[in-house]
Amino acid sequence: MKCQYCALYHTEAAKLTGATQSEIEDAVHFAKSAAGWSTYINGLQIDSDQFKKEIRKAAEYIRSKKGMELEVRCRDVGVDCDYVAHGRTEEELFKSAAEHGKSAHKMEQIPPEVVEKVRSAIHYMGKA
Repeated sequence: MKCQYCALYHTEAAKLTGATQSEIEDAVHFAKSAAGWSTYINGLQIDSDQFKKEIRKAAEYIRSKKGMELEVRCRDVGVDCDYVAHGRTEEELFKSAAEHGKSAHKMEQIPPEVVEKVRSAIHYMGKA
């Protein structure tokens, strides 16, 4: 964002993958906007847990309107297993994943660090 080395690296990488100068400029404008919002919400000391809750609620609403569903694979969280959990909400997805974890992997409780791994590995899939 404000690093000449990173800017050069990412610009050249973008060009290698076919980005136009206009697309690069759009990316720089987006970075500028992101930095401004970061300064704003950090400066106001917005409650992080409340922010996460509101963002997840908004994303859930958008997914429901677009017919999207959530998906996570055991392999996405480092487990040698082909199971794929699905759900229309995080709650549904976590329920499915927890049931699988208990039956297939003998996990009585899902540790918080595994919950965060699952949350960060969630994919959003368009409904066929």
